Amino acid sequence: MLLTLTPGVDRDRVLELLRKASVEISNNHDQDGYVRWVMDTARTLRGQIARADLTQLLLTPAFYRLVDPVMMGTPQGRQLLEAEMSDRQALLTAAVETLQKQIGTWTAAAGKVLAVVDTSVFLSHPAWTQDDDPTAVIASIPWPEELGAGFEDVLLVLPEVVIREFDRLKESGNQTTRYRASVTLAVIDKLLDDPYGTVPIRLKDADWDAVAARGEMPRGGVELRVFYDDPAHRPLSDPDAEIIDRAIAVQTLAGTAVRLVTMDTGMGLNARRAKLLVRKPAREIETPPIEGQSTRARRRAVAGAAKTATPK
Repeated sequence: MLLTLTPGVDRDRVLELLRKASVEISNNHDQDGYVRWVMDTARTLRGQIARADLTQLLLTPAFYRLVDPVMMGTPQGRQLLEAEMSDRQALLTAAVETLQKQIGTWTAAAGKVLAVVDTSVFLSHPAWTQDDDPTAVIASIPWPEELGAGFEDVLLVLPEVVIREFDRLKESGNQTTRYRASVTLAVIDKLLDDPYGTVPIRLKDADWDAVAARGEMPRGGVELRVFYDDPAHRPLSDPDAEIIDRAIAVQTLAGTAVRLVTMDTGMGLNARRAKLLVRKPAREIETPPIEGQSTRARRRAVAGAAKTATPK
């Protein structure tokens, strides 16, 4: 069972609480003692994991049947208690093992620069380029430079909501947005044969001396993975808020700081309010239009001026 931790909680404390519960449940509880134990344990876990997870782990329909005074001390009550304790212990043990594995996976990535990437970066970054090589499309954005990563390795994390946003924006009325969303989604689909896997986007510079001799900064590797939601997770209605929430969730699991990469000023401000590190790539600021001039006419004028200014 994969749990959804409440963003910002201490992952190790949650793991210890679950481990303790998986052991204590095997104590010789009578029906009344089990009910009190469930209430106490649920109280310690409340606010640490998702409400749906708490319901599935402890506060089940069978538990509420055990609370009924009619069931107390009856053969049916004792039989239900035995079955319920067995089921809850199996689920608690599975939750401990899964969470421990998940923490281990993110801890292994904690030595890298963890970057949760917003949809806007792929839709608006000036360096984004279409290419027949799907890896080159993602790598066309200079991730180490944008993240200030230097020679550190980078792991790009795409929350599931970003995938949903790309899928929705394939039908956008804006041609550029529609094109970039379609291409980026197709690229991610090609790269991730294993939906839960991690794929290399850029290899680490092998010869740092040679790179430095060219006057360039040696760069680490760049990898990509998607952070899928647990079935118990209930996405927020606002995609921006959901991306921020998922970034905090990654930060909680990894136990280290996560950088949110966005070209959306509003999201960047809200992410900073949530105590996230924010990296905001520069966006070209367009000249305000002349009164009565359409956007298309203004862009044609700018392109014509640039062409005239180009030396022959």
